[in-house]
Amino acid sequence: MNVFWMVEVLMVTLSVIAVSLAAAVTADAVSGRSRERGPDRVDAAVSPSASPVLNAREVRRDRDWHRVATRAWTICILASVVAVAAVGVLIVVG
Repeated sequence: MNVFWMVEVLMVTLSVIAVSLAAAVTADAVSGRSRERGPDRVDAAVSPSASPVLNAREVRRDRDWHRVATRAWTICILASVVAVAAVGVLIVVG
């Protein structure tokens, strides 16, 4: 493989790492924030003034953010492995 293409693969991989890391950190923060608010929703649902039924959409949204965070961390780790392999190949070739 040409060194130019290896450098291109490395640059794309580093970009993917940066984007997936930002997405993972953001999704973790959002899912963590919504987990912290969990007892407040339960207390509000138990109070006589509020409806006793929990909103399934909010629970689903929390799970969705957790799923996004998991996928983003997986992509970040895989892209890091590819970047390390590309650097290794560049060192051997160069």
